[in-house]
Amino acid sequence: MEQLWTWVGDYVIVPILAPIIVHLVLHQTSDRAKSERTKK
Repeated sequence: MEQLWTWVGDYVIVPILAPIIVHLVLHQTSDRAKSERTKK
């Protein structure tokens, strides 16, 4: 049963976390680009 739960957890958590991680990464890169622009 534990194996099933870890599988379900991965199956459910990955699709939820993936967009959040992508969003955070994009946000960080865009923030860096903005700060670079303001410096120049």
